[in-house]
Amino acid sequence: MRLEKNRILIIGCILVLSLGMAACKKKGGTGKTLATYQGGVITQGDLDQELNKYPPQARSRFDTPQGKEEILNRLIEQRLMAKAAQDRGLDKDPEFAQRIEDMRQRLLIDALRRKITTGEAQIADPDVEKYYKDNEKQYHTPEMVRVRNLQVKTDAEARKLLQTLQMKKDKMENLITKFSQDEVTKSRGGDTGFFPKGSREQAFEDSAFKLKKEGDISGVVKTAQGFHILQLIEKRAEVIRPLDQVREEIKRRINFDKQREAFNTFLNQEKEKAKVKIIKENL
Repeated sequence: MRLEKNRILIIGCILVLSLGMAACKKKGGTGKTLATYQGGVITQGDLDQELNKYPPQARSRFDTPQGKEEILNRLIEQRLMAKAAQDRGLDKDPEFAQRIEDMRQRLLIDALRRKITTGEAQIADPDVEKYYKDNEKQYHTPEMVRVRNLQVKTDAEARKLLQTLQMKKDKMENLITKFSQDEVTKSRGGDTGFFPKGSREQAFEDSAFKLKKEGDISGVVKTAQGFHILQLIEKRAEVIRPLDQVREEIKRRINFDKQREAFNTFLNQEKEKAKVKIIKENL
């Protein structure tokens, strides 16, 4: 919302200045007069035109006397500030002129892109099915597990700590704070975060995924990093989003790709027509 209003204001100022302050000097549009200032008036037509720059959902916010007055005040401020800028010669500043030209080019490119990519292509079901098959990993979340990791240097130390846990003489988090050698997870209570199969050393992973219920504790697990005791925090089941659930999402994706391809094809054709040549040795 804020970005849209800022964009409208910037474009309005650019057009006003580049046309020699026509907006500041004009007598106003059609309809009843809503405000006057030295050198011009603002009419209902001017206000309606300004309101039409906003998207419908934003425009409804100003469909009250207070909202219309807010837009009217912005329009007055815009014209007065643009006039003040011209009075100070800012419209003749070379840097400002370049910024106007840069903005003009960006707006023209935006208009061209919309013209070339307007409308949605008809996406056939076989295309949707092929995209789903080719990109099935996007719609598949594997089974994941999250554990606390208590890591020590020796098997004897690990077994002693495991006995302490089994006899409920201390809590896992406390033992991790006191004894764990895993500096990555120690500061967060040994929490590994969620991880899927195939992302950790086999022995560590096997032990983690064998845990069934929250709070379950593994035996001593040996890895290249040391000796571990794991405690289950949470498990997430495998999730596969079926084709029917993502069909419209895939159509939008394919349509976007087709639009991008159309624009890139047009751009390459323009480059070819313009006989673009990059002189690399001068870079």
